[in-house]
Amino acid sequence: MLALSIGLAGAQERPTEESCIRHVTVVNVATGAELKDQTVRIQGNRIASIAATQEADASLPGVDARGAYLIPGLWDMHVHVHEPYELALYVANGVTGVRIMSGERDTAAYRAELARQAISPRIYLASAIVDGSSPVWPGSIMVQNAAEARRAVGEIKGGGADFIKVYSRLSREAYFALADEAKQQHIAFEGHVPRRRDCPGGVSGGATFHGALAGRWDGVLETPGVADGRLESRTVFSPAVGD
Repeated sequence: MLALSIGLAGAQERPTEESCIRHVTVVNVATGAELKDQTVRIQGNRIASIAATQEADASLPGVDARGAYLIPGLWDMHVHVHEPYELALYVANGVTGVRIMSGERDTAAYRAELARQAISPRIYLASAIVDGSSPVWPGSIMVQNAAEARRAVGEIKGGGADFIKVYSRLSREAYFALADEAKQQHIAFEGHVPRRRDCPGGVSGGATFHGALAGRWDGVLETPGVADGRLESRTVFSPAVGD
């Protein structure tokens, strides 16, 4: 017991690794103000302080960032990863978080494949696309009625996806069943506005986010609840050029 206590005490006293970024211009993204010649001190994976660079900072391990700018990491909220090596490119360009908008049927295996990349942003991962009859994309989960939709939600959540990716060919019945079941099972519901004209209330079905409108602004603007602004408070639109 004494040896265990000494070991724990030693672990607690072990200093956290410290590094810094010196002589950098820090951009306040809320105001646009630039703080020039700053030292950002980092302990472990946390920013400990931001202050004007001092001579003593040269003794700290880190990088001299004269002429460079520092901002918070960015999130790209609409990403399709075709090859896992692409993940490092996001980090190289300042993107430290991505929302992958179409996953695989075996979510656990896909996560494991992505996790093998040494350099990667944080990942918010979609399910395989859930679509109606004659799905647009191979590998989609096809649901044609409420029972199939509700079953798909349970399987997706059990598989470990972060959200359900809905697509354009869902029927009204399936779409609203997906929305209701997702709400009951506390899993996010995101994706396309259904293209079917028999789904006039589609955009207000309880989705927390619609990732793309698939170029159909005409249908969206004609949808009751959109043109006059009566959207449910938690429905958000993020227009995309394509999906």
